[in-house]
Amino acid sequence: MPEADGIRDDESGNGYALRMAERNGLPFGALADLVASAGHRYIPAEAAKYVGYLFGARPQDVHRAIPQRIRRQGATALAFMGCALKRPYLVRYTRPQVCALCLRDIGYARAYWDLALATACTDHRCCLIERCPNCSRALSWRRPGLRLCWCGADLADCPSDLVGGAELAFNLCLREKLSGRPSLSMFDALSLDTSMRLIRSIGICDLMPGRRPVPGKVTRALSTESARAVVQIGMVRWMSCLRGTKLKTDEIWDIQGLLRDAESAEQSYLTQAMAVGPDENLAGPTSNHCQLLFPLR
Repeated sequence: MPEADGIRDDESGNGYALRMAERNGLPFGALADLVASAGHRYIPAEAAKYVGYLFGARPQDVHRAIPQRIRRQGATALAFMGCALKRPYLVRYTRPQVCALCLRDIGYARAYWDLALATACTDHRCCLIERCPNCSRALSWRRPGLRLCWCGADLADCPSDLVGGAELAFNLCLREKLSGRPSLSMFDALSLDTSMRLIRSIGICDLMPGRRPVPGKVTRALSTESARAVVQIGMVRWMSCLRGTKLKTDEIWDIQGLLRDAESAEQSYLTQAMAVGPDENLAGPTSNHCQLLFPLR
């Protein structure tokens, strides 16, 4: 193609396809029909090599940036950006979401926006959007351009709500884990898959009537708005559990400290008793304490 460019390290594979198709005057729908099949709403991982050849990126880099179904220990899982995800509902295949300010500042779609629990931009501290504020239409990979909606609105000019606190922290965790960097200490020992399933399970059950899981509801695809509620509730409850665990741990350490102090005191009394000798009397509480420790028979 006339315009060629590589894929960024943290760029979405479908976002890359849309960005390059627009630069070459090719509708995304036509590209999907060409490399996949007619009517495809996104570029599947199997077609990544064709996208790479067309636009000048290494096929393996594009392939890595598109969620792919794999078989792992007899079960279906997903491979995405070098991470393994055990549930397909943890990614957004056909329902892209964007940060308006990132589209304006960097001009490409980040890979972590494709995660189902990604709700905020960690650079601009704002909420991701999945609908055009001008026409309320859900965003699609088949839209006219990376920044353009079907109604002609520039998505980079759309306002976004500010996000803070625990929700922003969790999004930073997702972004760092997807890129292979160290994440928040509370999730440091957990994989990306486990972190997402943990917060989703805690948060989504809290939104159910009577806090009881309903079949078919737990695994449903979440809108960005619903995902925000799940993340906010899940993070609050998870941090509360961690604080409770820390308090219990602190109590255990306090008890152990008291036991060490008591043992040290007893050892001190014993040393004094042995220094005085058996025929001499220890005055005061030390004598009484030694009699308790070593009663006369």
